[in-house]
Amino acid sequence: DAPLSVLAYVLATGKDSRLVKRLQIEENLAQSVWCGHLSGEVAGSFQAVVTVRPEISLDRAEDALWEEMERIGRDGVAPEEVQAAVDSLTVGVLKRLQMVGGFGSVSDMLNYYEVFAGDPGGLEGELGRYARVSVEDVAGAARRFLGRDGYAAVSVVPRRPRPSVLDRGELPAAGEMRPFAFPEVHRDRLDNGIEVWTLPDPTVPLVSVAAVLGAGSALDPTDRPGLAFFTAGLLDEAAADQDAVALAIRKKRMATALATRVDAEKVTLSLTLLRERLREGTALLADVLLRPEFRLADVERVRKEHLASLLRRLDEAPELGDRALKALLFGEASPYGHPTDGHPESLESFRREEALDFYRDALGAEVTSLTRYAASPEPDDVPPGAEDKVMHAVVRVGDLSFMASDGRCSGTA
Repeated sequence: DAPLSVLAYVLATGKDSRLVKRLQIEENLAQSVWCGHLSGEVAGSFQAVVTVRPEISLDRAEDALWEEMERIGRDGVAPEEVQAAVDSLTVGVLKRLQMVGGFGSVSDMLNYYEVFAGDPGGLEGELGRYARVSVEDVAGAARRFLGRDGYAAVSVVPRRPRPSVLDRGELPAAGEMRPFAFPEVHRDRLDNGIEVWTLPDPTVPLVSVAAVLGAGSALDPTDRPGLAFFTAGLLDEAAADQDAVALAIRKKRMATALATRVDAEKVTLSLTLLRERLREGTALLADVLLRPEFRLADVERVRKEHLASLLRRLDEAPELGDRALKALLFGEASPYGHPTDGHPESLESFRREEALDFYRDALGAEVTSLTRYAASPEPDDVPPGAEDKVMHAVVRVGDLSFMASDGRCSGTA
């Protein structure tokens, strides 16, 4: 079980994982990729789920999927891939120890090990099994279980949903109120003016860090709904001279993931990691916030990912109802009435420079230098359609400066 869980992580967790890197980053075949090992008392299953982009054939995506899975069995995995998986699985267990009841909680784990192992304290041994997984174990599991001679493939093509036959006219009764003591909040202010709120919790060796910016979707221009959402989605694609894959490797080494949330009045970037990785985690946050690069290739890829996700949600009644309610309450043209993630037509027309402008305004940044390809000293080398693109720009945030460029590209963005 442990080698298969590590294998699932190596295949499809993070932008540097085998399947995500190829199917989403390099070839742009899929909207999302997921792998998981589901173990059972008698037998288990290993699943790979790919949400293919609308214009891509299922056969093409499946061929790429098999090529990557067979590559691991043939060529093996790197030690750092295995270590990142083990660290992440360990952090996942520690997070669950913070919950007393419910699925995946302490009580659930005690019951699980009592039923299947006869020892409610079996968690310690389970973590030891993961720690002992080797690169040979993972490659061997891939060769043994990920073969074309023993699998089932299911293709799901969206259709109109059927109306629900469930009776939802009566709400369930509320449970008994339980006391809760909120942790004491310590408030400090750094020399640079940033406010820091700390809520100590010594029960587990984890730290959660969140950076909150006062620049949400309410600052979207009236004719550009969704710009804050689009800009926030680009922050961790490339930063501090590292591309999306390099940043994903960096996050894996810390056994963490960076979450981005956009609300009407704020943008929040957060991560949870082991206590000893706190300094590395805050350095990652600083790079993403202060040194994003907004590379043109990432702008185009993120645009396609957001657009595919948005078009899919627009087929869902709850999404349509939420959009209609906000427009009715506040007026669609108001700062609070338009959808946070915008409309398909606005998303398709966003340009990289608009994201840079929004980022500059949100963080108080200043563009100190900007040169377009139209002013290039070698005009014959400028690709057609690139004349208005940025050849070189310098942006300053406080005492820091970073450079940005659209690169040598053609077409519009």
